[in-house]
Amino acid sequence: MSRILDRERTYYEAHRDELLREHRGEFVVIKDDHLLGIYPTRREAREAGLRALGNVDMFVREVSEHEPRAFLPIAIVHSQNGS
Repeated sequence: MSRILDRERTYYEAHRDELLREHRGEFVVIKDDHLLGIYPTRREAREAGLRALGNVDMFVREVSEHEPRAFLPIAIVHSQNGS
């Protein structure tokens, strides 16, 4: 697996149980080992992360007990969408 965003993924895993209790189905934005925010939609999370950090790799993911089907750093998703 790619080492991109390992620090962010580690933070998410360490806090997943708490996030599941309070924010299941919402979307988190994590950079390094900091939770930047929690949002009701992926789009809102991505846009907030881009406003706060610019076009850099960041961890945006739905709070869920299941792993996502595919994982792309948000900066790659952003550049592919041309936003």
